[in-house]
Amino acid sequence: MKILFVASECVPFAKTGGLADVIGALPKFIAELGHEVDVFLPRYRKIPLATLSPVIPSLTVSMGGRQTFCSVWRSDTSPAVGQMIYFVDCPEYFDRDGLYQEKNVDYPDNAGRFALLSRAAIEFAK
Repeated sequence: MKILFVASECVPFAKTGGLADVIGALPKFIAELGHEVDVFLPRYRKIPLATLSPVIPSLTVSMGGRQTFCSVWRSDTSPAVGQMIYFVDCPEYFDRDGLYQEKNVDYPDNAGRFALLSRAAIEFAK
């Protein structure tokens, strides 16, 4: 079975809480059962492109009646056999100092940012 986990964080790439731990561990376990498991994450500023390889140079995502252009990259070091980590790179949405907030203030466009992550994952999965 092919499984795609879509999340906002995953150890060791980005972590603010327990979600990162779950997404870092659960896909590995499922891959060990013989499934093909991929993880799809935002490429935040703290994840350098130099450590990734390009997969899709231009991915078009429809957002609120306009087209947003992203790219998809993969980690060169996958955490487990049968598992691959992919990142959607869209600087307008994810090139920021924090994952969800700055100076204890949430980014006002968080809903749109993670809607883009979901829509990009759907386009990528196609």
